[in-house]
Amino acid sequence: MEERRTDRLTLKIQPSLKAAAAKKAREQGRTLSNYVEMLILTDLYRKKD
Repeated sequence: MEERRTDRLTLKIQPSLKAAAAKKAREQGRTLSNYVEMLILTDLYRKKD
């Protein structure tokens, strides 16, 4: 069973960084939240060489 998304993460970033990330998310058909989650997961599970 997939773990439910119940926790929140709040952070402050520069407006230009948020805008750039939102643009990238839209290009990939993702929400900003999903895009950030994907980036975190990619970094956490990347094979360490």
